[in-house]
Parts: sequence; C-alpha cells; structure tokens
Amino acid sequence: MKNLIFKSNSNQIELAAMQSSKSYSTRIDEVVIEERDEIELTITRPTTGTGINYGGKVYVFDEDGKQVIAPTDVPGSNSPATVKVQNSKLDFTSDSYLIGYGPNNVDQGVNATAATVRIDAGEIFDFNSSRCFKLNATNNRVTARYTVPSEFTQISSMRMYLVKGSDLQDSNKAVGGVIHKFSSSSHNSGTVNLEYQDGTLEVGVTYTVCLNVYSWTRQIAGQTFTFN
Repeated sequence: MKNLIFKSNSNQIELAAMQSSKSYSTRIDEVVIEERDEIELTITRPTTGTGINYGGKVYVFDEDGKQVIAPTDVPGSNSPATVKVQNSKLDFTSDSYLIGYGPNNVDQGVNATAATVRIDAGEIFDFNSSRCFKLNATNNRVTARYTVPSEFTQISSMRMYLVKGSDLQDSNKAVGGVIHKFSSSSHNSGTVNLEYQDGTLEVGVTYTVCLNVYSWTRQIAGQTFTFN
C-alpha cells in the first residue's frame, strides 16, 4: 500500500506563541501508515533534565480507552526519535485508535500520555502535545501557561516551577523553593502564577519555566527567557 504521511503543525504554532530563545515540548510530529498493521512515529521530547535516559513508551488505545497491545519502548533521550508500532491485531486503515507517547518513570507501570494523535480508518488528526511557556514576568511573579492532552492521566503528579539557566532541571533546583503542585481536579490547560519575594528575579539572568511529572523525575515541557 502507499504510505500515508501526516504531520502536526504544532511546531509553527509553538514558535509563534512562545517567541522564545529555547523551548521544550513533548509531541508527536509525524505519523506514517506503512502497512495495515504498522505505523511509524516521529516524536520530539526534551533532551535535557532528569530521568531522560529512562526513555518512553508508545501506547495504542481503542475508542473505549483500553490498551489494545503492549506498549512499544522508545529508548534513550534522542530527539526527534523515530519508532515503529506493528502488531497483527491492529488495522490502521479501518479501525479507530488513540496513539499516546509518554516518558517512563522509575515505576514502569505509570502511564503519562504527554502527546497524542488519533487515527480513524486511515485518517490521522488531532495532534496534542505538552507545552509550557511564560506569559509575563516581574521581580516577584512569573505567569506561565501550560497544556497537556486531555487524555493525560497524571495531572496530579505535575509540577511547575522556575530554575536558573537555559536547561530543564528537577524541582530541587526551583528558584526560591517555589513549586506549583497540580491536583486531580486541575484542567489539562490553564495559567499558573509563581509568586516570589520582591527582587527574587534578577535583571539579565536567564531562567527556564519547567513542567514535569512524577514529582521531580521527568520534565515534559518548558521555556527559557531572560528577565529584563
């Protein structure tokens, strides 16, 4: 059969929205239907931060949200990463699936679908990613917006915080020890205010807003900016 290739336009949207020197996200950029039961995915994920060597997994869910096959490993921290998903139980040309990618945790049983895409009878659509970017910064407050797929199951484990430098870091490095903890009732997108003592942010210093999961282990999105 002829390969069907679909690409997400999230790169252009992200760059236009963030206007940042460096941004990090977790997303599925391209899907190729190679055979009835085989697809190839191109995945972008952060290559800095903690726990990146644990890699990630691709999940295939049916319309009822049940896993159809065992997850496919995406080892290492290379980005973009290319992975094939193939199983005779699958029929990407006729059936409907939600494809999800998420980072591994130390607990391999944890499922965090930080990027998703839908396939319905050969049609590929609805690319959703994890993103986080600064909206505003003063010397005592940083306002940032975040978004994760609606199917993301680990919102209560998410944290947002600010670190010095242009790389994602774990929450132990949070400026002022300020960490916003999400709850199970938090929405999959929204705005967060990180509050600091007056004068905490220093003019000319580079900071990175970090969004992570599993308390402190994995960063899934963020944005770098220089305070001025």
